Amino acid sequence: MPLELRKGPDGKIRPWWYGRYKVNGKRYCHNLEVVVTGKPPNSLSLRDIGDPVFERSRAQAQAKLESLTGEAHDKRNAVRLVEKLYNIQTGEHIQAIPLTRLAEEWPRIPRRRALAKCYTAQSVSALNRFASFIKKRWPQATDMTQVSRSMARDFLDAESARGVSARTWNECALFTR
Repeated sequence: MPLELRKGPDGKIRPWWYGRYKVNGKRYCHNLEVVVTGKPPNSLSLRDIGDPVFERSRAQAQAKLESLTGEAHDKRNAVRLVEKLYNIQTGEHIQAIPLTRLAEEWPRIPRRRALAKCYTAQSVSALNRFASFIKKRWPQATDMTQVSRSMARDFLDAESARGVSARTWNECALFTR
């Protein structure tokens, strides 16, 4: 679990320890919020030993990094358990739906009754606006598992600002009953 010392634009060492780790093939690098104290080795290589105060701050940073990676691996294990439970109950694997396919996947959801055409058209249009909104504001979010509640709330706020009323949201739903 590598610790890092980073330099700022001025060439001086930044005052914080950074830690790198990998979970599910995805790399992370975080400010560990542990202050670099003491005198680092002249080479600035963490393979070399600095003064005792520096080594104490390194040990604190290492402990923080191990705690952080432990939490990340615990979350990964929890996700695997949920996926396994879903697979046992449904016989299917959980699939992340890419935002680009959201509007085309939505009508395929199994339902008891057929959807009204105007409701389907309105819903598909809203899902396309949602996907475009997310892509524009948060380009790193590529599928629905990466969309947070606050992102969805921002979309709803933008729709309200655009003039979409609650009645418009629900109008076609009345015709499906």
